[in-house]
Amino acid sequence: MAFEAMGKLVEARAMVVKVGQLPGETIEPWAHKQARASAASAIEALDTRIPSLVLRIQGAPKETVTATVDGFPVPAESLAAPLQFNPGKREVVVTAPGYRTARTTVELVEGVVQPVEVPIALEREAISTASHQNDDSKPVRNDAIVYAGIGVSGALAVVGVATAIGAAMAEQKSYDDWEQANCTAMPTPSCYNNFNEQENKRFLLANTAIWSFIGATVVGTGTLVYALVVKKPEKPSPQRQAVYVEPAVGGILVRGTF
Repeated sequence: MAFEAMGKLVEARAMVVKVGQLPGETIEPWAHKQARASAASAIEALDTRIPSLVLRIQGAPKETVTATVDGFPVPAESLAAPLQFNPGKREVVVTAPGYRTARTTVELVEGVVQPVEVPIALEREAISTASHQNDDSKPVRNDAIVYAGIGVSGALAVVGVATAIGAAMAEQKSYDDWEQANCTAMPTPSCYNNFNEQENKRFLLANTAIWSFIGATVVGTGTLVYALVVKKPEKPSPQRQAVYVEPAVGGILVRGTF
């Protein structure tokens, strides 16, 4: 049989089953009758050669589990039943919502009819999709904004101190110039002009100092509130990857999570 020659024992068995189920006819070639008669023994012979596996899935509700073998889906009602496959390496992939995908490679050997048990333990994802969606809706603290706020607040405070010192010096200078020019005893128009000039300078510096201190306070307070209220982004937990190779009945089992 061509399927047998190619190592496709499962397909060969399915073909023999179809032949055995063909309805007989009153007049038909002897070869057709012989094929149907020998179908049962051929199926028995193939069953002694076709290996099988059985999935032992744990960790997730069975109704949410999806499994494939070499890309072909396994029916939900057959997840815990022995499944016949052709000899060779077979890749089993098991998924479930909220769980990490589990991949397992199993080596099936022709002639070993005892099912190879494939244990698969599904692990929950470190951060589920739902939690990602919730996190995306919340503001995440940007450290650059915090550092910028500290810098601006500090710069305004320095400006405030410098201009306050400048205002005090301008006030002192206005009185010193008044006394040096003997303006108390003999006030002249130049005395008043010089005094008013120094007072205007003092007023400008004093206002600059006040507004700088106000700005430093507002920016500093806002930065502090932002740093305390808005949380830092959480670093995702690194996903563990593991591969295990172990002997199994009728072959070698390679399993892991990726």
